[in-house]
Amino acid sequence: MTRFFFLSLALTALAGCVTPAAPVRPANTAPLPGRELDVPPSNVAPEDDVRLGGLSLIGTWAAIEVVGDAEATNDLDRGQLTQTLLIRPRGNAVLTGVDRRASGEPVAFGGEVRGSVITFVGMSGTGRLSVEGRRLHLLDPRGRTTVFARVGR
Repeated sequence: MTRFFFLSLALTALAGCVTPAAPVRPANTAPLPGRELDVPPSNVAPEDDVRLGGLSLIGTWAAIEVVGDAEATNDLDRGQLTQTLLIRPRGNAVLTGVDRRASGEPVAFGGEVRGSVITFVGMSGTGRLSVEGRRLHLLDPRGRTTVFARVGR
């Protein structure tokens, strides 16, 4: 797929510094994490935490769903499409992805989270972040929403 497709998924998936060799993501039916994820990791100063809707966003997030696009969601389930968003203290973000349906070449974009807005260098437009339950939703400039689940700290 094109870089624009990754922009839409990427802006719906906040970061991922390193693309895993094998897809690492919870199933859509995985239990929601406990309250321990509501707070930043113990090594992060409170002033460096990145919070939205009362949830600390610091950590690694994997795309689990593209809202309204069953084909893309199935490709996420099968590992044909991967999107990972890594959010670091102070809002630094890295979005990585691999689309095995197309070239299979990994892509990565560095960016920044400020409030509910996420931007990436090399991508036009901004994305909007929201939290529903313990899921992170990324609305890209085209109006496409990608849902992410936390997979690590």
